[in-house]
Amino acid sequence: MTDERRKIFIIMGVAGAGKTSVGECVAKEVGCPFFEGDSFHSEEAKAQMASGQPLTDADRIPWIMRMAEAINHTAEPCSILACSALSRFVRYELETHIKGAVFFIHLKADRSLLLKRLEGRKGHYMKGDMLDSQLDALEITPDMQQVDIDQPIDAVCHSVQRLIVGVQ
Repeated sequence: MTDERRKIFIIMGVAGAGKTSVGECVAKEVGCPFFEGDSFHSEEAKAQMASGQPLTDADRIPWIMRMAEAINHTAEPCSILACSALSRFVRYELETHIKGAVFFIHLKADRSLLLKRLEGRKGHYMKGDMLDSQLDALEITPDMQQVDIDQPIDAVCHSVQRLIVGVQ
């Protein structure tokens, strides 16, 4: 059963979009707990992605369930999750298993900016060679809000925060 009074904001997008940075910043500002989707991946899934192999929908189900379970165990009226949520399948599964009203905020950018960010990243399993598969998997739908990340991080955080406050 969904409790529509609980609001879950999923900061989504491809690797390098800044989901974690924006999610942490906004969660602090609006006083919601923050969940990092990458921390719910199994070591096997991380190794698979690090080797350049995209996950299948079947591979993603345990990950989705772990994220939903963690969010559902909070009593807070809002939560923020940084999660790629690229496909309709993943978004549907998150909406189905998370107890509360789920809102998707897509951090968008062009490929060149994303690739530049990924190439500057150190120690992350997601490398630049996976960007094209992520862009191919991204399914934009009219129900998601979009924020362009080709601006200073403070401006991106402020734009996302305004969207969240407007819903709360």
